[in-house]
Amino acid sequence: MARKIIGLILFATLIAFVAQAPQGDLMVASGPCDDVNGAPDPPVPPTEPTWTGTVYNDNTNTGVSGATIRIYRCNAGTSTEVDDTTTDSSGDYSFTIAGGEYYYVQADLSGPLNGLTVASGYQNPTDAEGLGDSVDVDLRFE
Repeated sequence: MARKIIGLILFATLIAFVAQAPQGDLMVASGPCDDVNGAPDPPVPPTEPTWTGTVYNDNTNTGVSGATIRIYRCNAGTSTEVDDTTTDSSGDYSFTIAGGEYYYVQADLSGPLNGLTVASGYQNPTDAEGLGDSVDVDLRFE
């Protein structure tokens, strides 16, 4: 009888211990890099993938010249600015970066984008992308 009681006590202790064990990292997404923490490794890249896109003003349906775009690399749930560029006369931008990492871009809402907001269906900053190939991501404002 004592063995059964000791066995039940040990079993109950084990169940209580397992119930309290962490079941993985609890993360509250607050930025593009939060979603890639713990994600599988990005695909193997070409030698120098590019991240390109165009910044549009939906009010005029034209590209925005002179907008500052920054690119960030994700690492362990945080981000580091890697580079910045200014859009050309058509609103185009381009970065050549090291592949095999997660990146996202963000437009500065100053200069030619001052007073504009992100157009419906678009984001600023963008989602993080694992670069195995080159990507093309447009930013739209209104």
